[in-house]
Amino acid sequence: MKALKNILITVAALVGLFIVIGLFLPNTWEVQKSVTMAASKENIYEHVANLAKWLEWSPWNDTKDTSLKYTYEGPEIGAGAQQNWTSDKMGTGWLKITEANPEKGINYDLFIDMGRFQSNLHGEMAFETVDGQTKVTWTDRGENGGNIIRKWMALSMGSMLGKDMEEGLNKLKQIVEATKEEQEVKEEIKEEVKEEVKDQE
Repeated sequence: MKALKNILITVAALVGLFIVIGLFLPNTWEVQKSVTMAASKENIYEHVANLAKWLEWSPWNDTKDTSLKYTYEGPEIGAGAQQNWTSDKMGTGWLKITEANPEKGINYDLFIDMGRFQSNLHGEMAFETVDGQTKVTWTDRGENGGNIIRKWMALSMGSMLGKDMEEGLNKLKQIVEATKEEQEVKEEIKEEVKEEVKDQE
């Protein structure tokens, strides 16, 4: 009985510690990752402001979850564009672009519904010119409110979500830089054709 009593006291103490510490954890969370890309803002914008193109670089796609299905609402690109999804693993939800600017990037709202767990997020992908290249900063942020369990879960948000965001940014980098090279080759061919035509004249 004494051993059982000690165990119960220890468990109660741990639960109390969990609650007390949880009360002092932040009510908000934020995860931010950046990657610099050798591509123009305009090129990058075409891939982030068009939600259908997110499937090309986003870490959340049907290669990892075959049950994931997307539908789209609103304009094809820019503010008002909305992506909806259903998934056996990720539940249902939507992402809607609230602001879009080819020079600055995009802002969006995101809602996730996994039954007992629901969450509203706010995110942005901001562009900044750095040494002739474009730095893309992806930020997601949300609120925990007074929910202690969510506060504790948010502590691991940086490593879990941050890893996915880095994967997505690096994939985006590969795509836009490859697109830039293709455009440069096309421009060179156009110039060569112009020169040949000029010489023939």
